[in-house]
Amino acid sequence: MTTKYQVITSIADVKARLEQPQLNTQLVTGEIFFAEEDLEEYVKGYCEHDNTWGFVKKENLSTEIYTPTHTVNNPQIILQTTHKVQSEVTRMMHFGAKVIVTSEGEGKGDDGELFSQLSTGEWTMTTNLTPIEQLEKDYIKTARRFLHTPYRWGGRTSFGIDCSAFIQIALSAAGLSNIPKNSRIQSESDALGKIVTTPKKGDIVFFKGHVGIMTTDKNFLHAVGDRPRGGYDGRLGMRVREEPLEEALELLGKDITFIRRPKV
Repeated sequence: MTTKYQVITSIADVKARLEQPQLNTQLVTGEIFFAEEDLEEYVKGYCEHDNTWGFVKKENLSTEIYTPTHTVNNPQIILQTTHKVQSEVTRMMHFGAKVIVTSEGEGKGDDGELFSQLSTGEWTMTTNLTPIEQLEKDYIKTARRFLHTPYRWGGRTSFGIDCSAFIQIALSAAGLSNIPKNSRIQSESDALGKIVTTPKKGDIVFFKGHVGIMTTDKNFLHAVGDRPRGGYDGRLGMRVREEPLEEALELLGKDITFIRRPKV
């Protein structure tokens, strides 16, 4: 029997195996997980948006399903107890979180015109939210919001993200559905657009086990996770970084396998 759950916490890890910490992916508030097996503390199943399988703690989920009105459009936002900027912070939410907005512009003259209230009673800046039906066609703009985010295998938030989730998030916000989580499967998926031979701005460039976005005809934006190294700006470590494609090719030591041109 399949049970439909909705994520109620800021992040829900989708583990590859119960006994190991490795992530397959993560879910954020409001996303759907279908459980096929109940394992007391965990359920085993798959994510609605990309069919990624794994194990999720039941404490992150609810069978009470709501219909969201808005999505979070910034990598991370804070929720507060009132519509005053000085009010207590209750928790954080992440890009793509799906929420219900119950009121906007409350408390005129007391910062309230800048805030929206959620169905949970919490408040956040109205500019942090986008109506659910509104798309961000400029997926390069979305991707750049994650610049310098730490790399994390299986990660899908501003706390840590991997190369394939980076692509999935940017293209999904532009309205491209059914974007796989795995970079190899992404390279084989027509959902990411037609195959081309020469990269230009907006193209998705694949290597063996890696993927990124061309931000210009020469520059490449990607979540680097194979080993720490310096980038074009001297930064060290594993993180989302923008650099000339030629430098990325040299540093990665890999050849391009596919180039896809999304149509949004």
